Amino acid sequence: MDEKRVRIPKEYAGKRLDWTLAKLLPGHSRAKVQELFEKGLVATADGSPRGKDRLPEGTEVRILVPQEEGIPLRPRALPLEIVYMDESVLVVNKPSGLIVHPARTADEVTLLHALIPYFRESFPDPERMGIVHRLDKETSGLLLVARTNAALKSLQADLKKKAVERTYLALVEGVVPHDKGKIDAPVGRNEKKRHLMAVTAKGKTSTTRFLVQERFEDETLLRLDLETGRTHQIRVHLDYIDHPVVGDPHYGRKRTDTSHGQFLHAFRIAFPHPDTGEKIALDCPLPPFFQARLEADRRK
Repeated sequence: MDEKRVRIPKEYAGKRLDWTLAKLLPGHSRAKVQELFEKGLVATADGSPRGKDRLPEGTEVRILVPQEEGIPLRPRALPLEIVYMDESVLVVNKPSGLIVHPARTADEVTLLHALIPYFRESFPDPERMGIVHRLDKETSGLLLVARTNAALKSLQADLKKKAVERTYLALVEGVVPHDKGKIDAPVGRNEKKRHLMAVTAKGKTSTTRFLVQERFEDETLLRLDLETGRTHQIRVHLDYIDHPVVGDPHYGRKRTDTSHGQFLHAFRIAFPHPDTGEKIALDCPLPPFFQARLEADRRK
């Protein structure tokens, strides 16, 4: 174990401790910091704090960081559909079934492995590099990637300011009665199944807008716009209104084999270019398996 000691600076006094430590510990994402709390590796003079605790200025925090071997990130050849690329950013159409970046619990080839040759600089967090946002493994569609550190910081700031627009198409179970609507329900960690999310009073504010595109006999095609970007947000929100994504392995109702995972596709993204501020708006068509399902629904 490596021991690290930090003191809460004035600007972070009264803020959540897990968020604060993610800012103060180089190379540690908030998810990594939360793992340290779960393992009891964070302490103060008063005992073991929680991630949600808010400490006063000057409090000393002791963190034991496990010594771990880094995940080997060697370039791997995968067919990539690059939708847009310049010196600072690229947008890739991620296929369903491909993980975005590696995890210590899995030894799989990921999208990040294939993107390594496209990065123009090294990044402080080698396990995320220039990945600006994520898509679930079974979600297809447009993913925004920064090729430089400056572009990454700019796009992450735009994401927080809600200046990055992300629009999805989802085929959901059942016939949605309303032509449009807004799902405003807090999303947080499922207390019983920690690897999943749920609508919970302890969650973060989360908002998804939907617009019906087409109705079928027992399914509905929705367009969805994210106002926030919580983990599994669309999937959790659609499950919450009793219209989960068709084929969703965790939140869906029908346990039938769809062969392609869930029918959720990020078909549009728009963002201010980190160098010029010019708005870049991109679309990509539905993957063939998704389109084939819609055609089959139309024939019913």
